[in-house]
Amino acid sequence: MSAHANDQFVEAARAYVDLLSEHIQKEDNVLFRVAQTLLDERSMRSLQDDFNQAEAELPGSLAKYEQEAQEMERAWAV
Repeated sequence: MSAHANDQFVEAARAYVDLLSEHIQKEDNVLFRVAQTLLDERSMRSLQDDFNQAEAELPGSLAKYEQEAQEMERAWAV
């Protein structure tokens, strides 16, 4: 890969990280607080069960994705 293509990739990856960081911040500080205010305990448990099931159905584990991210970080030296 050329140096220019590498720079473009790193720039896009950093922009994606920024986007995800903003998204997570909104979930943590707005969405989840509103849900805790509006949903009763039974609904919250049901929602957590649904999240757990969806996560279990992902094609890989969280540890696998973290390892892949670390490998990409080393490979791209970012």
